[in-house]
Amino acid sequence: MFNIKKGKEEDIIEEEKKIAEKLKELTAASDGVGIRQPEYSQLSPVEQLSTDIAAHLANVTAKRLYGVINDIRFDASLQFVARLDNSDSKTAVNMIQAVFLTHGMKHAAEELDILMDCEPYDDEVYNSFIDELFETEVIAFRAAEVWCLEEPDDVD
Repeated sequence: MFNIKKGKEEDIIEEEKKIAEKLKELTAASDGVGIRQPEYSQLSPVEQLSTDIAAHLANVTAKRLYGVINDIRFDASLQFVARLDNSDSKTAVNMIQAVFLTHGMKHAAEELDILMDCEPYDDEVYNSFIDELFETEVIAFRAAEVWCLEEPDDVD
């Protein structure tokens, strides 16, 4: 009986080796074709750095906007987020800077100028920033409220 079990284990191990070999052959034959790489890894090193800067600034900005959004009327905060969502990325950043300036947060507005410094090297830096900003809990929550409160268009 012991020999039978050992025989089955050897068969399983042999089968696993065949499968592993077949996977190696398929991987070598495909040479990466059909394998979708994450978008981030397809960026140049400068674009990766720019994207990382935009992500960091978006997270810092979201934390700062949290206080601002909670200090203004609810409907005004919804309108602000809706306008950010409906604006192009560069205009949205300018609006955020204006909000910071009106709330006495000059340093926060100035920090966003870093995006302008990144733009000659990565023309998508503003888009990366806004995408990351809308992924933060603060903005995503308000954006979801905006989307829920929007009146559906009349469809006839």
